[in-house]
Amino acid sequence: AASLVQPTKDVAIINNPNKVKVVLRPDNYAIYFSRSPVPYLRDTAVDHTFYIHIGIYAFRKDALIRFASWQPSPLELVEKLECNRFIEYNMPIKMAMAEHTSIAVDTPEDVATAEAYLEQNSLT
Repeated sequence: AASLVQPTKDVAIINNPNKVKVVLRPDNYAIYFSRSPVPYLRDTAVDHTFYIHIGIYAFRKDALIRFASWQPSPLELVEKLECNRFIEYNMPIKMAMAEHTSIAVDTPEDVATAEAYLEQNSLT
């Protein structure tokens, strides 16, 4: 499985539970997906880049068949994030860095943001 992330240091984005944070290994495989700011910055002076999940996935057919055969996992149920099921069942998710920003539409406020963007950036 594979998906995309976008780096950020924007505190409003980091603290927004609708922006899913991803903790990455050094080789860019996902360790954990959370609605909370993870990792927790115990020392406030630490300069850390967070990674925000972009909900675009790439799966092989066999990966989807296996995923569908598994029961929802504990972390998936707590966070309401299905990608944690892959991790809990030991299926790695390779994360690539998105080259362009995107606008996620998950809440009514996001609709307004997307509409404003479309008004300002004509597609014609």
